[in-house]
Amino acid sequence: MSKNNIAKITDFDYLARGIAHIDGKTVFISNALINEIVRYEIVAQKKNIIEAKAVEIIEKSPFRRENVCPYYGKCGACHLQHLEYSEQIALKEKIWQRQLEKYAGGSSKNKLTAIFGTEQNYRSRARLAVDYRKEIKLGFCENASNKIVDIDECPILQKNLSLAIKIIRKFIQNNSEIKIAEITLCQGEKSSAIDLSLLNKNNTIELKKLLSLSEKLAETTNIAWNIFVNNQIAIEKEELYFSPTKNLKINFYPDDFVQSNQELNKKMVEEALSLAENKSNSYADLFSGLGNFSLPLASFNKQVFAVEAIKDMVTRAQIAAKKNNLHGIIKNNCFDLFKPNKKLLAELKNYDFWLLDPPRAGSLELVRSLIDNKYQPQFILYISCNPASFARDAKILREKYQLIQSGICDMFANTHHLETINLFELK
Repeated sequence: MSKNNIAKITDFDYLARGIAHIDGKTVFISNALINEIVRYEIVAQKKNIIEAKAVEIIEKSPFRRENVCPYYGKCGACHLQHLEYSEQIALKEKIWQRQLEKYAGGSSKNKLTAIFGTEQNYRSRARLAVDYRKEIKLGFCENASNKIVDIDECPILQKNLSLAIKIIRKFIQNNSEIKIAEITLCQGEKSSAIDLSLLNKNNTIELKKLLSLSEKLAETTNIAWNIFVNNQIAIEKEELYFSPTKNLKINFYPDDFVQSNQELNKKMVEEALSLAENKSNSYADLFSGLGNFSLPLASFNKQVFAVEAIKDMVTRAQIAAKKNNLHGIIKNNCFDLFKPNKKLLAELKNYDFWLLDPPRAGSLELVRSLIDNKYQPQFILYISCNPASFARDAKILREKYQLIQSGICDMFANTHHLETINLFELK
């Protein structure tokens, strides 16, 4: 094949790339939509598979739109800004149903209504890399590369986080002797925060410089800014917390795993509660973190068994339960859910509704242990951020469970990433 080729897009894959078939080979083309004719450039090639990117759109889809971000196409943070948002939702629903049919033994009995929100200014957390070679760069990595795209703004970040980027760059330039590896920005309910992760953990930054940074950020964004260095609080202006439901407060650090779209997280928690209500007298929240689901589940005033592998998070989840007057209802425990032992499985027999919210790797060992165990809960609510690992786990679960409800939550608009909510019931 020559360097540039022309193809008509006839299908899509789970990464929302366009698919074409040329000379017996399958070509996966980024930035290409169904029914478009594109000129593409090959990025990588195997025996019967080609990965490529569209370099010219010869015949456009009616759903293609102009990019709202000046860095789109080079920056690796977004993948679908060229597609109308309503069509992004429709595409993700098709991808999800296809994944269920192909790998998980079929779709659910009932399809949940897709959960989505605004497509811009939604991200409440982001990690930016710093490059000191030649001139200082601050931004996200390029697609399939470690090179950093230098940015002044980001339209998917919440506005105050986007406005902070120029100020942070200036701070780095004025303090270039202190090398910063990466910067985490996050937004709480009433304040923002920045964490400066230093290349040399033994280095320090003068307190007056950090205070000045906090004040400049506050002046520009009209909100209080807390400053962390290596995930340790240095300047605290106002309590940093998120609220999974209206009346709950969970304190967090910038480096903690919390959802990056807090408005959608509220909707997802609301959906989970509606699916869990009146289905059990006791609940287990597995991969519970700081209590994003366990605290809301405790609002049923029924026992909640929360399991998390990281001891520090278990301790802070206990503190959160106490602050929210729920410590008598929630039992926080530390177990490795990737290596479930007999003690954990014996304790889980007391809970007839399990909520699983694993990382991208999924919950393979726990699912295997469950199927092999004499006891299985009546319901499993599986929240997944990775269709591939979920499909693998769901195929195992379907030995004894039926998938009765399933739907998508578009936590990451303008990207191919997909969050799903899935309710299983024992056969």
